[in-house]
Amino acid sequence: MDSREAEENVFVDSPDDDDNLTREFSFGATADRIKNISRQRANEVLRNSLKGLRTSPYYLWEGLKYAFSNLYIWQSLIIPLVTFAVVSLSVFLILLVFLYAPQVVFIDRWADSDEIVSEVYSLYLVLQETKFLVNIVFMVVLDVVRRSIYDQMFEKEGKDIKHYRKLSEVPTKDRLVIVMYSVLTTLILDVLTAPLLTVPVGGKVLIAAAKGWAVAWMYQAAFLASKGLSYRNQLKWVLKRFVAYELFGFVAALLLFVPVLSWVFYWTNLCGAAMWAMSISRVTEEYMDKIAKLGEESASENEDTLAFSEKDAL
Repeated sequence: MDSREAEENVFVDSPDDDDNLTREFSFGATADRIKNISRQRANEVLRNSLKGLRTSPYYLWEGLKYAFSNLYIWQSLIIPLVTFAVVSLSVFLILLVFLYAPQVVFIDRWADSDEIVSEVYSLYLVLQETKFLVNIVFMVVLDVVRRSIYDQMFEKEGKDIKHYRKLSEVPTKDRLVIVMYSVLTTLILDVLTAPLLTVPVGGKVLIAAAKGWAVAWMYQAAFLASKGLSYRNQLKWVLKRFVAYELFGFVAALLLFVPVLSWVFYWTNLCGAAMWAMSISRVTEEYMDKIAKLGEESASENEDTLAFSEKDAL
């Protein structure tokens, strides 16, 4: 097993699995030696390393600072941002023409509210429907841009990271799979949380809390896929680190609710997710190096034991 394969297995499995160290990190030592000597130390290494990742919202702040101190991020976004603005305005006008009036009538009948409240609430729904449709479209269209930002940031800020597969070099078929499950996950959660939009105070906070973990996951889906994780294993990875992903996604989702500035925060959030991914990569590589060292020490101990046994036999 080469170093890249071993690194990918760290993302899939955890040292908490009884057979993980013997199955994935065999460096010549016996299975009993790996289990009895190395597992406890390996668990401590990984636990201490991942402890810092639970402050994941910190990376949103770092991403915000990074985006506004490195202009190359915005240079690659000029055309997408202009397109985003044009498409958003077009979708809003279309929905305003075809849905605004019917929604006013429906709200009047259902809620028995006065005309002004119905019109305001209908306009609010049109804005939310516009955001929903635009987000679905741009999850597909801007996949290339998101990958490009990850690649540029890893190239500039992650030079010490040994194993990084450029996301822009992932085959089209694999990209489509990632986009498909990202869209489906987002669509399902948006539908399930839609009723919370009717909550006058705190509705958006509840939505952000309900789907925060998924928002963070979608920001890193392509990165995790590049590590060899399938949809199922990505879900397993995220759920094992639910606190970190929920905190990151909750704050990120709240930022996306900010009027006008949401399109800016989308990209600063992405920068934060990329910086978090770099931290995960460094932790993983540190963990792999220490596991390798533990394995080499165990193998060396075995060789010494064998040498003494042979000497005694003579």
